[in-house]
Amino acid sequence: MGSLNRNYHFNITRHRTLPSGCGLYSLRIYSVTESGISRYFPNIADTIFGKVNGWKSWPQITFLLKVIFGDKRAEIAEASESFVDSAPLILISVLDYEQIDKLPWELHEYFIPWSMYYEAGASAHNVLLEATARGLSGNIALITDKDAICSLLRLDNERFEPMFAVPVGK
Repeated sequence: MGSLNRNYHFNITRHRTLPSGCGLYSLRIYSVTESGISRYFPNIADTIFGKVNGWKSWPQITFLLKVIFGDKRAEIAEASESFVDSAPLILISVLDYEQIDKLPWELHEYFIPWSMYYEAGASAHNVLLEATARGLSGNIALITDKDAICSLLRLDNERFEPMFAVPVGK
């Protein structure tokens, strides 16, 4: 038996489960249930320390932070489609334009029209695939009153754009 080489070299690269135009991750996800609204954070290290480029060995630790208590599904239904008010889970995709501002100015016009909307669509697609795999139903409901959603989520409507709601249930 030969000697075992203990000089291992690992190139650990952490990725999120969705693609992102220019790696900006400009999409915020909110979950709405009977108990309230939570914001999804894809990595606690990014949240605490800002972007941690070069710290590739840090694990991706995701979490939900309850931001609003109480059943707000009827308010979501009023600002989107009436059928979402009875869904046990509603996911809301919101574009964060501050993330887009990190792009060099010459890329703004090119990336805003398509890549940010692609991210929102890809996230909804993943949710619908997972719902189907778990024997659940899902749909996409367009947001018809973006100001109402921003107000409910306590977001600046100049900086954020709610895209759609994805109700999931039986």
